Amino acid sequence: MERSRTVGPSFRSSLRSRDSSSTRSSDPREKVKDCCRKLIAFMCTQVGVGGLVVGYTIVGAFGFQIIETQQETKDLLLVEQQRNACALELWDVTTEHNIFNDTIWRAHMDLKLQAFQDNFAALVKKGYNGRSVHDSWTFPAALMFSLSIITMIGYGNMVPRTDWGKGATVIYAVFGIPLYVLYFMNMGKVLAQTFRWLYTWCYRCTSEPHEESDADDDDDGDLPPPPKRVIVPSSACLWVIGGYVLTGAIMFANWEDWDYLDSTYFCVTSLCKIGLGDLVPGANIRESKGGNQTKLVINFVYMLLGMGLVAMCYNLMREEVRVKVRELREDLGQCLEDVRLRAVTCCGRKRRRRRSVGTAAATCSVNFGLRKIGDIAPRWGGMLGLPPPSCPLRLCGITGYDGRINDTVYCYPTVRADQQTAVVFFGGDVQDFTENMESHRDNKNYLKWNLENTAGVLHSYFPDCHIVVVRPARYTAPKLATFMDYVTAEMDYIRMEFKTFSCFDNFVPCNNCGAPDHTPTHYALLHLERLLQGVSQRLRTMPDAELLSAIARQAEGACTEQTTSTQEDAIDQVPEKTTTDLALSDRAETLTVNNLWWRDNLNLDKANLVLVGFSKGCVVLNQFIYEFHYLKTLTPDDETMMRLVSRIQDMYWLDGGHAGGKNTWITSRSLLETLTRLGIGIHIHVTPYQVQDERRPWIRKEEKVFSELLRRLGATVHRTLHFENQLANLYTHFEVLTVFKQNTTSPAVPLK
Repeated sequence: MERSRTVGPSFRSSLRSRDSSSTRSSDPREKVKDCCRKLIAFMCTQVGVGGLVVGYTIVGAFGFQIIETQQETKDLLLVEQQRNACALELWDVTTEHNIFNDTIWRAHMDLKLQAFQDNFAALVKKGYNGRSVHDSWTFPAALMFSLSIITMIGYGNMVPRTDWGKGATVIYAVFGIPLYVLYFMNMGKVLAQTFRWLYTWCYRCTSEPHEESDADDDDDGDLPPPPKRVIVPSSACLWVIGGYVLTGAIMFANWEDWDYLDSTYFCVTSLCKIGLGDLVPGANIRESKGGNQTKLVINFVYMLLGMGLVAMCYNLMREEVRVKVRELREDLGQCLEDVRLRAVTCCGRKRRRRRSVGTAAATCSVNFGLRKIGDIAPRWGGMLGLPPPSCPLRLCGITGYDGRINDTVYCYPTVRADQQTAVVFFGGDVQDFTENMESHRDNKNYLKWNLENTAGVLHSYFPDCHIVVVRPARYTAPKLATFMDYVTAEMDYIRMEFKTFSCFDNFVPCNNCGAPDHTPTHYALLHLERLLQGVSQRLRTMPDAELLSAIARQAEGACTEQTTSTQEDAIDQVPEKTTTDLALSDRAETLTVNNLWWRDNLNLDKANLVLVGFSKGCVVLNQFIYEFHYLKTLTPDDETMMRLVSRIQDMYWLDGGHAGGKNTWITSRSLLETLTRLGIGIHIHVTPYQVQDERRPWIRKEEKVFSELLRRLGATVHRTLHFENQLANLYTHFEVLTVFKQNTTSPAVPLK
């Protein structure tokens, strides 16, 4: 019974719905309603709107032709009568006056002709054009008149003369103009989408294709790089409109015997809906009387299609303008943010400098922008039980694999550890030696982040580790990138002030913008091992006195530079020696052979490794992943390199990005599976400068795939988005170097 109760209502409702549907299908009124709905839905499509405009114009042409031809005007009869009367009057003047009396004859003739001219001019003002209503209001002419009304061109060569015609024109325009606007918008979207697809296809076919990075990128689990959105430039739209106007100019010049300037003038004024009406096709009276008005039909098609092209160009150019305005707004916002940050930094620096003058703390302890209590002078640090700071040392010309040479910056550890660990850093585009950044036109604004300062930052985070900062093999400029391919090695150092892009060619093949072309056989790992061997050998073989002198010179140069900048804006000047100078002398006195304990058994190539890539430097870490996969799958018997790989403990990606259209982050499933099996700690730190850049959307997509795919594969990943609520700029991009280790004391958790 309960089952019957529950089934009964649903069964009855199904019967009612079936009955109602059958009733609806058999009801002719419902059929008519359905047909009307389908018709209205079709009329709202692009094809329906176009057909509706054509049909509306044809109906209007028939209507105006019928209305205006019902009543014949008397202009032709009046003109004929005036012409005959003028001829008779001229004959009478000739017979009445002697033709030999030239003066009197000319006076009377002028009066008669002047009267005829005035009467004829009055008829022309009333609309006389030498045609009858049947000759004027042919179907092609009425079709062109209807189109000129709804498109708001209004040539003015044809106007309704009857009262009914004037009223019909008002009503026709009220309903026709909104319909044309709807056609203009829909047709513009359709043609814009079609032309955008065609332009994108041609652009991708004619542009140089990207070379394949590796055969593993074609695996089933890989995600292809997101296609780059192509914006149709305004020049392409102008070429389309220019070609269409040129076609119309040639066509009308041959048909109407106009010169090319008049033809172009007519096409432009018509497509721009100016419609002056002084030049109109089909205005020849003889041709109109002979019934040859096909030119008006062709002009109708030309104008209707031309309006659609204008709407297309409007949509495409509006899209480009929006992109340019958005870029301008972002650039302006970054500029204002940079000005604000510089002002805040300058004011804060002045206040800190005023507070620092006359204090006993060694402000010149080579802290390189660090704000830690361990950055005070060595003597005070020893009193507080803190480790003395390390001085970065430049080790230039270190030879690696196959004769490849890199300059490095080295910081020795200040805390003893049971096992040696080396932190290897690969920097970004702007970062270079201090003097090179000072001479650069733009990079001098970011002098704080030179390679020596960056080494000091890393030393503050890893005080028990050996810090090795690898300088890129070369720097190129955006405008000189192509030119630099053809210059000699001696000219490679020309105009350092223009060099912007860093290229780690010794680790990964790069183009002149530093965009990588990853290959698993570039021997980046072997080059890294040889570099660490070269650094170790250079430090071990350097005499103690020379090494201590180099450390003292480096500390003295850094302190002198900081002291000079500190005292420039100080309110109170300290006479004779400042506390900074005293700290310097104390520093030199404390440097003894006992401070070189870190050289004992120095073998960085056999130490544990922490790899850090920042910005452009992340391409080196990506190259290592390619070689990891190559070693694990294709050369598993290479125990030497596998021992090096097994000593890699952590890898840090710090806001990676470059100018290439792909390969900013690894998205190959097979490569990331190999990375996961190695058990290396993965640390990802990003800022809005890279992952929220709308001009480079592939970075955000690739980073998301990189992080999520590692999590799905079981890797333990640290991922942090820094400065999320701040405006993206280069300052926040660099600031990730100072914050990436502040929140890493907690245990790693999988990415969620």
